[in-house]
Amino acid sequence: MVRHVVSVDVALTWDELRHAGYIGIDRHVRNIARSRPAVYGADYNAWHIHVLGAWGECAIAQATERYWCDRTTPDGGAPDVGDLHVRTTQHRDGSLILHPEDRDAGAYVLVVLLALPRFRIVGWTTGAEGKQETYWRTDVRTPAYFVPPSALHPWPR
Repeated sequence: MVRHVVSVDVALTWDELRHAGYIGIDRHVRNIARSRPAVYGADYNAWHIHVLGAWGECAIAQATERYWCDRTTPDGGAPDVGDLHVRTTQHRDGSLILHPEDRDAGAYVLVVLLALPRFRIVGWTTGAEGKQETYWRTDVRTPAYFVPPSALHPWPR
């Protein structure tokens, strides 16, 4: 099903960017210190993935006026902000990535970094809706579902 995409832009403050950046780096260092294996084909040098993710979570917290607990420890698959799982990319035309183990009932939101300090909330889907065979890709580092923006529900949720 193709939907009309309605996105919302969010600008973080420099203090929010700095705080979320620290959280991302702390997550990365804690994973290394605990000998937690890097996931989805990333390596231990990919600290920027944690920073980008924390920035996206902060943007969602600001947009939804929800508390962001800015966890630095493993979350066991718990939502990132409220009941939302946040997926952030720096690719303007990027897709929302879902992995087979992601919860079917969970709500997943795609956030795109435009140019610091601006982010775009593109849309959302549930795990079950996004895990369609048509979105499955094996031509990437780690096979996963890549849900295009056109298949996402409009934001706000």
